[in-house]
Formats: sequence, structure tokens, C-alpha cells
Amino acid sequence: MAILVTLGFWTFLLGAFAIGWQAGDRQDRIMMVVIGAAAGLTVAAHSIPGEYGSRAGVLAVDCALLFAVVRYALVSRRHWPMWFAGMQAAAIAISIVAFLLPPMAGWVLEMLSAFWALPALLVMVLGLLKDQRGGVANAQSLRG
Repeated sequence: MAILVTLGFWTFLLGAFAIGWQAGDRQDRIMMVVIGAAAGLTVAAHSIPGEYGSRAGVLAVDCALLFAVVRYALVSRRHWPMWFAGMQAAAIAISIVAFLLPPMAGWVLEMLSAFWALPALLVMVLGLLKDQRGGVANAQSLRG
């Protein structure tokens, strides 16, 4: 069952990127690469040994992704990055609570935290499509 969930997530992620790549601009595509890298690093973080090692690794990746998305949201004219950041912040809050609980009890909250990736990706795609149809100007450069 876990393999089906994993395959479903990666299929959804790649589908979201395929649609978003067409609808977004250069800066949006950079964020998609960052989001994809975070997904890959999350998989790697799960292999960290120790009772709390993988939880700490996943939490660190999630915090780094939140930082990157908030940074982009502050310079972007688009709305999806702020919505994405809000959902990422909710996932981090749940992960912090899960980190404080014993491993067996924290597992349920870890799954709830992972759930937020799906609506965040959906918001990204729908926001990019809406902006494309509405003719929203490209995001400002991250350098200036």
C-alpha cells in the first residue's frame, strides 16, 4: 500500500510540474526545481539513522523550502507562492508537534504533515493557470 501512495505522490508531483512548467515563467520554474529538490531531499532524509534522525532531517528540508518559497513570494506578483508557503508552514507546525511525540504516536502526525504537499502543489498549478489566463505580469527578479 505504501508503494502505491509513493507512486501516486510522485506521479502527482511530476504532473503538477508538467502543467506548471508550461504556465509559469522562469522564476516559477526555478521554484519548481526547488520544490522537486526538496521532495528528493525528503526521501534522502528518511534514511537518516536514529529514532529522531529522519524527523529532524525532514523538518530541516521543510524549513528550507518554506524559506525559499517565502522569499519568492515577497518579490513575486503572483499569489500562489504565499498560499504554498501557508500550507508549508502548516506542515511544519504539524511536524514540530510530531517531533515532540514518541515515534509511534508521531507517525500519524507525520502522515498528516505530508498531506499538505498535495494541496500546496494543486494551489501552485491552479494559481499559475489562473495567472496565465488573467495575463498577470511575470514575477520580479529575485536579485532585485
